[in-house]
Amino acid sequence: MAQLDELKRSCLGCNRCGLCETRTQVVFGVGPETTPVMFIGEGPGEQEDLRGEPFVGPAGRLLDEMLSIIDLGRHNCYIANIVKCRPPHNRDPLQTEQDACIGWLRQQTRLLQPKIIICLGRIAAMKLIREDYRITREHGQWVEKGGMFFTAIYHPSALLRDVSKRPETFSDLLSIREKVRELCPELEETPVGSPLHAKKLPFLRNVVTVGFTMPGCMTWEQMLARANAVPVEQLHRMATWVDIHDVCNTQYTSGTTGFPKGVMLTHHAVVNNGKCIGDRMDLSTADRMMIQVPMFHCFGMVLAMTASMTH
Repeated sequence: MAQLDELKRSCLGCNRCGLCETRTQVVFGVGPETTPVMFIGEGPGEQEDLRGEPFVGPAGRLLDEMLSIIDLGRHNCYIANIVKCRPPHNRDPLQTEQDACIGWLRQQTRLLQPKIIICLGRIAAMKLIREDYRITREHGQWVEKGGMFFTAIYHPSALLRDVSKRPETFSDLLSIREKVRELCPELEETPVGSPLHAKKLPFLRNVVTVGFTMPGCMTWEQMLARANAVPVEQLHRMATWVDIHDVCNTQYTSGTTGFPKGVMLTHHAVVNNGKCIGDRMDLSTADRMMIQVPMFHCFGMVLAMTASMTH
């Protein structure tokens, strides 16, 4: 993924906080770029700082063993941290350091678009799930945010210090396995090193409203303004990534047809390529967008509006 490689190159030169002065290497992250499962810890330790890869010390070896129990591993999961540089003496990363570094993780997540995020330890859970998260009480519980499912388990280093927490963590791992099977059944069938093609439709990322406003949504005018801000060179790069044989997910709501809200209309790209419904529509699973209209409009109008945003 060219964008992720470009992000990594930028991150390697980061000097947003004082950790850049004591690090050996930036620890960006590791794993396949097409995985729907992401594990996030708090920060690199000594061995990670030396090797430039997350979770390669004693805690990392335990994490690998834990993941193998539920048929996961570095071949089908992405592993990263809240901060990309090692805090001195392996102390907890300061809030200022987390705030300075979280932008890199957010950009990683935006590019990877995982369905499931597992926080390793309380610090990651407090940053990504909720500020007052209590891992001793809430570990293993699932929370849905922004179309992604979050949970937290004890950090592997905590399990090395206190083996009495391992039975609880084993139960949490089984819960993770069930959630992965529910949302990402393709993981079990994907050979190591092979491209991952999700069977289920992706979660919606952008909602566009027409003729009215809604919290958390962009209006049609805002979307047009945002589109105009994207350099045409970036559009050309994105166009090269689109596979016209991908599945397209177009969804809209109707208030006058008797259908329940959130009608799902799923068409293979062949249908959207001029065979049945108008102009060539090279939409793919990368085009996570819903256009919501205040009253019934024909499907062709919705497609025309989508085409004007994607061409």
